[in-house]
Amino acid sequence: MRQVVIVGGGIAGLACARFVSDLVPSARVVVLEAGQRAGGVLGSERVRGFTCEAAAHAFLNAHPSTLELALRCGLDAQILTGCEAMRRRFILDRGRLRRFPDSPATFLASDLLSLKARARMLLEPLVGPARAGVEESVGQFARRRLGREATQLLVEPVVTGIHAGDAEQLSVRAALPHLASLDGNGRSLLRAFLEARRDRAEEGPGASPVAIGRRRLVSFRDGMGALPAAIASSLGESVELGSPVRCVRRAGAGFAVEVGGQLPREVRADAVVLAVPARQVAACLPEIDAHVARGLREMPTAPLATLALGFREADVPHALDGFGYLVTRREPGWVLGVYWSSSVFPGHRAPEGHVLLQAILGGARDPGAVERDDVELVEHACDQLRRALGITAAPVMVRTWRHSGGLPQYHVGHGALVAALETEIARHDGLFALGSAFRGIGVNACTADAQRVAQQVARIVGARGHADFAEGIPRAAARFE
Repeated sequence: MRQVVIVGGGIAGLACARFVSDLVPSARVVVLEAGQRAGGVLGSERVRGFTCEAAAHAFLNAHPSTLELALRCGLDAQILTGCEAMRRRFILDRGRLRRFPDSPATFLASDLLSLKARARMLLEPLVGPARAGVEESVGQFARRRLGREATQLLVEPVVTGIHAGDAEQLSVRAALPHLASLDGNGRSLLRAFLEARRDRAEEGPGASPVAIGRRRLVSFRDGMGALPAAIASSLGESVELGSPVRCVRRAGAGFAVEVGGQLPREVRADAVVLAVPARQVAACLPEIDAHVARGLREMPTAPLATLALGFREADVPHALDGFGYLVTRREPGWVLGVYWSSSVFPGHRAPEGHVLLQAILGGARDPGAVERDDVELVEHACDQLRRALGITAAPVMVRTWRHSGGLPQYHVGHGALVAALETEIARHDGLFALGSAFRGIGVNACTADAQRVAQQVARIVGARGHADFAEGIPRAAARFE
């Protein structure tokens, strides 16, 4: 029997395992997870009637892979779409919340941007492309296309909200490839953004799971943790917890995977997928090229703390009529943004008469925030909520998570590192690497990458006779378009 070993039981590894198992039912798939719980950072907890998220609160359905997995694992009745009536976003700058301009009307009437800044943005289609061969940071790209003020008040907060990173360090080509692709073809970033907003609005509220279009915010009734839990359950004993991988080496035509933990052993495999952080990829491959190994070990990350804060609705004087707010660098402190969870998924995140806010702290703006104790984190977040939303009452529920590993940062040069890694592992037929460290940090990016890798694994371990599945994903995906 052919055997596929997947190192790492986060969402990318679990998704890949599920796809490979469906592609090649005759193969044995083993997921080796070092921890005692599958799912990686994704997890949800029910605390005093609040459904709290440890990390991602939803995913943007830009690719059908995540919904496809949810349906395959029986989560049909769990699927939720974000309330489009609450699709407004806000920016907190110098103590004031201002609406993020997301339509021609809000752009023209914006009190966030000066008249001069808005006029500069309207000139954007006249801006020429970057010099050939030059890789720009997000900050450089945005200033050239949109101007300094728009970069500071619009682009930087959004980049912080997505990547928890520094716009001056992140590569626009790696971190925001869709925006980078617009450069030089006469298309406006502002127009592309407004068109995307219009497409989502035209879908209408209350869409059923099989009618959800692309680029909708999606989650589950029991929280995002329902997805990895359902995938792991569907894989059964294929998921082996407490099984850290020490190294992967060639063994004849296949691989030998050395496993530590309480049951040290060697596992043979015809194909190996490394679905772990970049540093662990380097550690697993003792014979990897020294330059690539150094790049993987030194890949920067942005540590984060996540707070779930429950309040009585009567104690929140500001209307929570949106998805939440992001914070500019001009605002003091280390809160990056606050997500109004009970507004996005009304009736599913907080008990009646209450609201749930989830704050993100630290990131590249203050990597040390994750080391502060719970009391200091909560006090700091509540201090900002007092300034931004007028909340003076103490929360009735608090839950704190720390992610010391943080989000991988796609700095300038990231694309070249990923290309070098792909060239290196291509020398070993049957070896693959995937996950948030390489081609996208979001849940949907990870599942899309997992689907791509699974199809390559299937070809290696003999998916002939199962080509119908490879065609079946696009057929199923059509239901979501």
